[in-house]
Amino acid sequence: RFYGFFGTGNLNEKTARIYCDHGLLSSHPEMTCELDQVFRFLLDKKEPEGFQHLIVSQFGAMEKFKALIDREIQAVEAGLKGKIIVKINNLEEPKLIKRLYKAAEAGVEVQVLARSICCLVPGFAGIEVSRIVDRYLEHARIFYFHNDGNPEIFAGSSDWMKRNLRRRVEVTFPIYHPEIKEQMIKVLELQLADNTNRVLLSPQIENLPVISSQDSDPVNAQIDTYRMVKELNG
Repeated sequence: RFYGFFGTGNLNEKTARIYCDHGLLSSHPEMTCELDQVFRFLLDKKEPEGFQHLIVSQFGAMEKFKALIDREIQAVEAGLKGKIIVKINNLEEPKLIKRLYKAAEAGVEVQVLARSICCLVPGFAGIEVSRIVDRYLEHARIFYFHNDGNPEIFAGSSDWMKRNLRRRVEVTFPIYHPEIKEQMIKVLELQLADNTNRVLLSPQIENLPVISSQDSDPVNAQIDTYRMVKELNG
């Protein structure tokens, strides 16, 4: 049996104190076998046999992300709900940005949490772009696709940038375990509900603080995520 650790980046002993990341320890046979292929490629340039579970830069990652976006478009065209959430550091890859525009125009709900660089224009066909700057640096990349009510969740180290998708070797991995998937969805919900540190990016590229009503409770994504994890651990 193989065990693999899949992470969203940052295994640095210094920055780990201030970076928010996610990691998955798994013995999933196919995922760990594919991870072994990644390391063999890095070690001796042995060409991978192919990836059915992992999304690996330079090995069809762009096509896989396009297909996931297109599936949401097809769902809307069939009269179903379509929704995409992208939590990322940097969004710069033109082809994927165009795909998100196309999805929004088709009626897919598109929400982007971009901490740093964002070349997508907020407000286009209703696309929402926001970011959180708080005590800890948001460093995780999480991708949510509604998939007709059976959400598919991916996490990984790769931003949607040319350097990450075309030149580097980076891994994005699926979340299969139902309980862990629920936890990841809850993390995204807390991020999008944050009304203390989250700002919306306007079409004029201005940071607009999220203003909550007087009746609403304060939501701090980082603190509330900590509380959630603490409860999970008893």
